[in-house]
Amino acid sequence: METAERVAGIIAALKEEYPDPVCALQYRKDYELMIAVRLSAQCTDARVNLVTPALFARYPTLDAFAEADVAEVETYVHSCGFYKHKAEDIVLACRMLRDEYGGKVPDKMDDLLRLPGVGRKMAQRFAFYVLDLPEDKAKEFSSAILEAKSKISDSEVLYAAKEKARKIIADAEDRSRQLCQVANEYAEDALARTEEAVQAALTEVKQSRSAFRAASAAKLQEQREKLEAERKTAEEAGN
Repeated sequence: METAERVAGIIAALKEEYPDPVCALQYRKDYELMIAVRLSAQCTDARVNLVTPALFARYPTLDAFAEADVAEVETYVHSCGFYKHKAEDIVLACRMLRDEYGGKVPDKMDDLLRLPGVGRKMAQRFAFYVLDLPEDKAKEFSSAILEAKSKISDSEVLYAAKEKARKIIADAEDRSRQLCQVANEYAEDALARTEEAVQAALTEVKQSRSAFRAASAAKLQEQREKLEAERKTAEEAGN
């Protein structure tokens, strides 16, 4: 049995076992699923489902996405992480769907992998779509999967490496911000305690100086009184 036929048989068995497969991501159009899957990279489906309603409302058609300003798209997908790259991929992929694929998400693996931001995970997500394809289309798709498996493109590897590098950098920046915050808090606390100590020392010096002046004045008064008494005694003796 040909490998492609075996894969088609597996798909048929899965379809029989799971007759009503449900994708956790919410969408109404095929390109919306593509967008949702792109956003799900390094993000949860629950978070994506919170973001896409406003995103799809703002850009209700494929043309709207294709002509969208990337910076504006970034504001909608910011909470999904890696928002700059995801926003750019979404706009470029929609533009390619419009210009090269007649506005339809292709059902061939090679064509899917040409779309900006589409990698192995996205292609696997689209495999759910295969369960509803006619048998001949399912075989064609399965053949493309096998072919793509044997030749991962350099661009895909490079993209995966960039994604990993971006995650490492993002984690490092987050850690750096945390360390800076802790250092700033420690420095502020140390300065506050130093100020308190200096103020306490100044207060003690002022109190000591006042006490010294009072003692000196008392001693001086005592000596004056003693001298005055001696003077009076001497005068009385002379009389």
